[in-house]
Amino acid sequence: MADYKPVCRIKRDALPPQPADTEPYIFLLLGKAHTVEARLRMDRFINYRDELHRENPGIGRTERAKLVHNAPKAQSLMKEAAESFLLALAYNKLYSPRSPYIPVLFDRLYDYLKEFNVIELTDFYTHQFDLTYQPAKAETVSPPKRITGYGIKLIRPDDLADMDIFLRESFGDFLPAEKHRPGVQEAKA
Repeated sequence: MADYKPVCRIKRDALPPQPADTEPYIFLLLGKAHTVEARLRMDRFINYRDELHRENPGIGRTERAKLVHNAPKAQSLMKEAAESFLLALAYNKLYSPRSPYIPVLFDRLYDYLKEFNVIELTDFYTHQFDLTYQPAKAETVSPPKRITGYGIKLIRPDDLADMDIFLRESFGDFLPAEKHRPGVQEAKA
């Protein structure tokens, strides 16, 4: 990606990029990369979980679930998988709220999670929640001063019914500078 811009990256404890920050295909490519990473990381967690189960054949189902829950490496692998799925969804949301990869990601995530036991589901939910910045109601209108986690809930996709955006992206910008509305981002070169 020759024209890759660091401003496109979603970073922990920072405001997320917005769709107008760069060309949409960059978000599409980052979404695809994180999708592959998410699947690899989830497979690593499942392989490690299964290895723990094989090493402890004499214990019951509940004890095996607790064994995985209490294994730091298992929790680290699951957290990495949750983080990758979260970032894959966020980059696809930046690309387009109608990205065809969003339902594919949810389908794949569902396929993984339906095999989890209650303790593993609780752990995955917790990791996902802890990684995601949870804005207070007042902060959803204006950017917060400080965030923790990934500020994915602060991503504001382009309004797909905004005629200004449609005209600008289809035909270019023909409005004089004094006619631009506040908040409507100009196309970047």
